[in-house]
Amino acid sequence: MATTNGWRNYSPEAFLESDDALALKGVKRFDYVFIPEKTGTLALPEVSFAFFDPKAEKYVELTSPALTIDVAPSSRPSIAAQPAAVPTTDSAAPAVSLATTLSPEERLLTLDYRPSNGRSIEPDGLFSSWFYGLNAAAFAALLTAVMWTSWRKQLLTDADARLVHQAKRELKAVLQASRSSDADTFYRSAQQAIRLAATKRLKRNHRSANLSELEQQFKQIGLPEEVIQNTRMLFQAADSHRFSGASASADLSSARTQLNAILKAL
Repeated sequence: MATTNGWRNYSPEAFLESDDALALKGVKRFDYVFIPEKTGTLALPEVSFAFFDPKAEKYVELTSPALTIDVAPSSRPSIAAQPAAVPTTDSAAPAVSLATTLSPEERLLTLDYRPSNGRSIEPDGLFSSWFYGLNAAAFAALLTAVMWTSWRKQLLTDADARLVHQAKRELKAVLQASRSSDADTFYRSAQQAIRLAATKRLKRNHRSANLSELEQQFKQIGLPEEVIQNTRMLFQAADSHRFSGASASADLSSARTQLNAILKAL
């Protein structure tokens, strides 16, 4: 601020009115306090502010217009005039509290600079939500690809893993068939489901195992006696139904309960 004849002025107070959390966009305001030192018509010079405009890629200077103010004599008793203070930009200059009531001659003049439209600074793309979203999606896709590749490699190199994977796929289809209300279809599917579940659990091929072999394996892995008993009863019921020529629409509720208990244990 240049020297102002007839005015006492102080270093401006700056305020930033941000429009976002990162303070990348907003309005910066400078408040100047001028106190007249004499009466009459006093002039305030232009006030300039320079800043770098990132869109224009150059420094831009904003200038407030010069003002002329008529200062009337104070109605209070006059006091001895004090030497005019030399304007300074030193931050140690005495501050003026704007919260107090000012006399008519101690009017506050606020120059509010606002950039014209089109010069606002847009938030950095690195902090936008779409940037984080794209990175998260890319990371998820990469992680999925790595897991799928690892899984495929394991199936190709690990015979046990390949056996378990195939047993799971076959078991899913067999369980679908076991929901049939036809007794022949149910018992045939139930027996095969137990064999496939044993294959998956023991990592050994038991697709064609008989009841005796299954009972022996179940005892070795420590399955409860109740599970072994249910397996025995289900296999015996299946054989009895197959060779007795019983009705295909027999009540299967008890057999389904036994099958579910066996598969849950495996």
